[in-house]
Amino acid sequence: MTVVLAVPCAEGVVLAADGQATDPPGGNPLAGVTGFATRFTVEKLYALTDYIAWGGAGPAGLIQRFRIESASWSGQLSASPPIDVARVIIRDAHLRFLQTVRNEAVAIGATPPTFSALYAGHTGGKSWVLEMSQTGVDE
Repeated sequence: MTVVLAVPCAEGVVLAADGQATDPPGGNPLAGVTGFATRFTVEKLYALTDYIAWGGAGPAGLIQRFRIESASWSGQLSASPPIDVARVIIRDAHLRFLQTVRNEAVAIGATPPTFSALYAGHTGGKSWVLEMSQTGVDE
């Protein structure tokens, strides 16, 4: 289970997450030997810009993939837009990513993996937090 927490403050946001990932026995080649899940340390917090960061929940590889793909659209946020503008950019990018992942999973007959993210920033003179759920709903 992943924990990502954002606390808005007067001049910024504190963003924190646990740093553990678990590879279940079915996905671990050592599972036949140990029968236990493997735990390892991963990064779950990333910067989009100097003023916006995010934390991801889901498979570590999917979080890493989203981090890499975010480089293609994060430049739209570099001017430190207010939350109403940032929300649209982030929501659209998040939804595109979820749809791509779903399509890839369906194409091979797999269940789409879960992925959600908590975005936080201090733009337009205000601190804000935006949660994007697995269904793509911003909360």
